[in-house]
Parts: sequence; structure tokens; C-alpha cells
Amino acid sequence: MASMSEEFRVALETERKFEFYFTAAIFTIFGLAVQTVEVYPDRARDVLLLGGYFFLAISAACAAIALSRFIQRNWVVAELEDMEANLYALRSERRRPAIPSHHAIGMDEEREVAHLVSNLGKEQAEANNLKNLIRYTRELRNWSFVLGLVLLLISRIWPVFAAIMSAPGPTGAG
Repeated sequence: MASMSEEFRVALETERKFEFYFTAAIFTIFGLAVQTVEVYPDRARDVLLLGGYFFLAISAACAAIALSRFIQRNWVVAELEDMEANLYALRSERRRPAIPSHHAIGMDEEREVAHLVSNLGKEQAEANNLKNLIRYTRELRNWSFVLGLVLLLISRIWPVFAAIMSAPGPTGAG
């Protein structure tokens, strides 16, 4: 079994840190936005604000799901690597020249190899399913986060837009 390159280890560690930091940022922004809620006289601002809260809540839920599945996938991959190492050790043991000993390779080892190969396939399928689930929840998390932030920002700077739209235009006196 090949060992991980240093670049791959750094990439994994960076991905893990990003997941934790981004999840924390989403919950922090969502918490601050909810804590500083205002009721506006303009109904459109309230709708934008509620929409922003809604999408930030979706983003926070997706972040929590993606993070938990990411951790679960790490455990599955670790189990997968352990199984591959055991399988490699069993196959290496079978290739050694016959050494007289009290332990001969027999049906037990064959069953163990078949069992490991079967479980290896199941673990690989589970790892792939988790990877796809993580990818989908990350996409939903990212887009709902951006949309939630945009709606919150628009609701907060609404008076600026209203002032610009209601300001009298330049007069052509001259």
C-alpha cells in the first residue's frame, strides 16, 4: 500500500480546517444576523431579511450535515486503508515460500481474504456515496450562503437605494 505524499496530507489538512472554519463562519454570521434583527416599515425589506435568514439557515444546516458526513467519510476511509493493509499482509503471507511450521495456509485464510475483499468493496461504495453526499451538500451550502448574504446586504442597504431612486435628478438649468 502506497503512503500519502506530503502534498496530499497538506491538502487534506487544509480541507479539514476549511470545513471547520467555514462552518463556524456560517453559524457566526447567521447568529449575528438574527441577533440584530429589525422590523422595517418597508415590507420589501422585511421579505428580503426573512429570505436572507432562510437561506443562511439552509446554509448552516448543510454545513453541519457536510461536516458530519466529512468526519464519517474520514472514518470509512481509515477503515478502508486498514482493510487494504490487512489484505496486503494476507496476500504477502500467501506468496512466501513454504516454511515448515505449525501453521499452514488453509481454508481459513481463503475465507478471510474473500471476506476482506467483500468488505473492501462495501466500504469503497460507502466512501463514494459519502463523497457524493458531501459534494451536493457543500454546493447547496455555498449557494444558499451567498444568496442569504446578498439578501441580507440588500435589506440593510435598502435606504440607500430608496434615497438614490427618490432623489431629484440633475436639472438642466443653464
